[in-house]
Amino acid sequence: MQISTLRFEFVAFGPLRIYFHSNMNHRPASADSYIARALMRLLALAALTLSGVAQAAPTVSLTAPGDGWAYNAPVTLSLKASAAVDPADTGATLLRVEFYADGQLIGSDATTAYSLAWNGASVGSHVLTAKAVDSLGQEALSAPRTLIITDSTSNLAPTVSLTAPANSAKYALPADITLTASAADIEKNGVVTQVEFLANGQVVGSATTRPFSFVWSN
Repeated sequence: MQISTLRFEFVAFGPLRIYFHSNMNHRPASADSYIARALMRLLALAALTLSGVAQAAPTVSLTAPGDGWAYNAPVTLSLKASAAVDPADTGATLLRVEFYADGQLIGSDATTAYSLAWNGASVGSHVLTAKAVDSLGQEALSAPRTLIITDSTSNLAPTVSLTAPANSAKYALPADITLTASAADIEKNGVVTQVEFLANGQVVGSATTRPFSFVWSN
C-alpha cells in the first residue's frame, strides 16, 4: 500500500508553507482533500501559537518623580509612568502599569494616566520601577529611579549662590549696595526660610522672602 506524504516548512516569525502529495491511486480524492484540510488547519493553529512568541513586549518608563529627587517626610508622592504596546501588536492592549518600591508592589493603575499616590515612603533611599503588562501576558520593566526621603535628623542642606553684586565690583563710599542671592531646598517639598548675607565672615543682613536681597549701607 502506498502512503500519502505531507511536507511543511515553517520559518520562524514568517510564513508557513505546506505541501501535500498523495501516492495512493485508489484513495478517493475527497479523502485526500479532507485529510489535507484537517492537517492544514492543525498546522495553521500551531503557526498562530508559535507566532505569538514574536510579539514585542510593551514599553514603559517612569516620568515622576525625577531620578535622585529628595523629599521631607511625611510626604505623599505622585508616581507617574508612560507606557504603550508595540504598534506591530495589532491585537494587544495595555492592561495596567504596576509601581514598585525596592522590588515590592505598592500599587497599579489601569487607566491611561498611569499614576499612583504613594504615602508610605519611609526615611532612607528607595529604588522605584514601573512594570507594564499587556493583554498577551507580556511584561516590560522600566529603568530604575532613586528616591531619597529625609526627616529632621537627615535633612539635606539647601543650595545658595550670591547673584549680586558682581565678583570684584567696586563702589565709591558712601554707598548703598544691594546684595542678592538665589537659594533652593534640596528636598522638593522643602522651603528656604531665610538667607543671611555676610561680609568678611560677619552677618550684615538677611532676607526671609524671595527674591532674597538686602541693601547694605556703607
